[in-house]
Amino acid sequence: MDSELVCKQLTGEYKVKNPELRRLYDMAIELKRCFKKASFVNVPRTNRFIKEADELVNDRLNESVEKHNKN
Repeated sequence: MDSELVCKQLTGEYKVKNPELRRLYDMAIELKRCFKKASFVNVPRTNRFIKEADELVNDRLNESVEKHNKN
């Protein structure tokens, strides 16, 4: 992931203080239990693969929002 803060929260290095973020954190930790092994690694946004993945996600999100707004 490209968020160092979230990565450190998910690895337990930082505490999650915000109640809404805590709810999402709890969900992520519960999902992590579905896997035999999982790790969280910070990848700087300058990495070209992150840029490509980010563009793909943004395209899908935009499509979803447009579809939702039409209905």
